Amino acid sequence: MLGVRSRIRILMPEDPLVVYRARITMQRDATAGALTMAPRFGTVVRQSDGRRQFESKFWYDASSVDLAIHGRGAYATGDPSLDGDLWDGLDVDVWADADYFGGMVVDLRINWYSSLNRLVKRYDMALLALSFAWACAVLLCQLRAWTNGHEFPSSLQAIERLVRGGALAAAVVAAMAIPLVQIGVAHAMRDSWSATALARWNNLFMGARGGGWAQCVAAAVLAVMALGFVACQAVVLASMCELSARALAWKIGHSSDLNSSGSEPGRMAMATTAFAVLVSTLIPYQFAFLVIYMAQLLTAARTQARGAHNLGKYQQALLLFWTSSLPYCAPELLVWVRNLSVLWLEDAAADHNILNMAGYFALRLLAAYRMVPSAQPRWLSTSTAVCFGAAVACAWLVCVRRPFVLYDVANALSAWLALIQLADYPLRLFASGSEPRLEPSSSDDVLQRKLR
Repeated sequence: MLGVRSRIRILMPEDPLVVYRARITMQRDATAGALTMAPRFGTVVRQSDGRRQFESKFWYDASSVDLAIHGRGAYATGDPSLDGDLWDGLDVDVWADADYFGGMVVDLRINWYSSLNRLVKRYDMALLALSFAWACAVLLCQLRAWTNGHEFPSSLQAIERLVRGGALAAAVVAAMAIPLVQIGVAHAMRDSWSATALARWNNLFMGARGGGWAQCVAAAVLAVMALGFVACQAVVLASMCELSARALAWKIGHSSDLNSSGSEPGRMAMATTAFAVLVSTLIPYQFAFLVIYMAQLLTAARTQARGAHNLGKYQQALLLFWTSSLPYCAPELLVWVRNLSVLWLEDAAADHNILNMAGYFALRLLAAYRMVPSAQPRWLSTSTAVCFGAAVACAWLVCVRRPFVLYDVANALSAWLALIQLADYPLRLFASGSEPRLEPSSSDDVLQRKLR
């Protein structure tokens, strides 16, 4: 029987991945007198629980209500175990006319569509961040093979080397172990650390907020999916470059125009000046990055059409490395195009900061003609490995929550590679303790093998 106020408690788990839907339907009294009456006031339903940070919801004058129940997201502002506000189910308070309603029916089931949507929203940025980490690992593997005196491997060959070398197995183990370590350390230090420190610790990686073993399995699956995603990107880029190279070779017919570069430096200087002026005044740096990416794609196709395989693989490797930055430019580009439709030019200083695309632009200019030097001092190759390792750690631990930082990380790594190419000649000139080695020309791979 219902009273004026009735409370029911739905004992269901607080799962951050699964969304439950509870439908509460009021049942009228079956007595003959009640069938002729109308309720004296509208029914009020209140959804809440024992946690003070959880928002309560109300419904008024509804004979049937749907309650969407889910746990807190991955990156909450505090730890639920600090103040004793542990989850103990969902409370539903009903204020109804007890003479008109004789009871209620509660139907609890899983909302699969909302659960899938929550799963995608929780891990879409994680997939992009882990893909960037794998892209860094692939490019580093290619650079190490090149500096060790071998030919520059393709992206798929580098992925195969990483898998055979145990990188994938190590990533899966780390993805499963990090959530457990987070939960264990947070439990051990809950009395020593402040609420802010615990929240920052739990917000590393993918956010330790419930899920148990399911969270560990999800992280491992995402690590494998991210590598597969990078492999698919490599296949698509290689196919695009191959088709474009065949189209260029068919159009030009292997004429001298394909290899002519007499006016290239002058045109490149003019294009660089015009590009810098446009970024500083009219176009945002996100659009500039898109132009750089498309220009790099065309350059890789032209290089492959000339038959310079090592240089072409290097340029495709940079394309794969830059592909992870494309999703972070899309929102700003959409806003910019929408503003152009109403003749409104964005004048924010941050959108016209040349430094935000200087690394990409410098490396694109240098990589159009030469590769990263294969003969490097040990300290330089070690510094490159440290920089890429720091980028992988940043993407793995921090950038799942703040994914837009990865654009700046990729820009900084591109600037580092550009500096290595600029410093190639001074480094070889002042190198000591070893015989100078002839640097292979990146325009003819057959000549490279002969010179070696």
